[in-house]
Amino acid sequence: MPVTLSGTSQELASLQFSISVPPTWKIKTVEQGAALDGSDKTLSFSSTTNTVVIFGTTQKPLPPGTVAHIMLQAPIDVTAGKYPIKIVNVACSNFKGVPLKSGAPSDGTVTIKPRPQAVDISTTSQPGE
Repeated sequence: MPVTLSGTSQELASLQFSISVPPTWKIKTVEQGAALDGSDKTLSFSSTTNTVVIFGTTQKPLPPGTVAHIMLQAPIDVTAGKYPIKIVNVACSNFKGVPLKSGAPSDGTVTIKPRPQAVDISTTSQPGE
């Protein structure tokens, strides 16, 4: 699931957010998105708190685009339906560490489709086979 940053300012130097998933789901990994390629920024993920921090040591601003990819694991007994994935506790700052206002994040949704029903295929052998 991509996390996309839009409408960034030239001052945005760092970003932190947490990911809220349904109670029995797990976040397997969070990987750096293409927007961070060449930006001199690093993405760090804490699986304990489901928190992502994107930071750097240069004055390059965070670029718009996909900054992260979230890989999720649903429980084996998940039922068909729509499940919310929320970005919460967003904090961002400029190069001096001064907090910046952020817009309201847009939540995501994972849709699980119904599983196909199992089909019982039985064979009978004919005499002589």
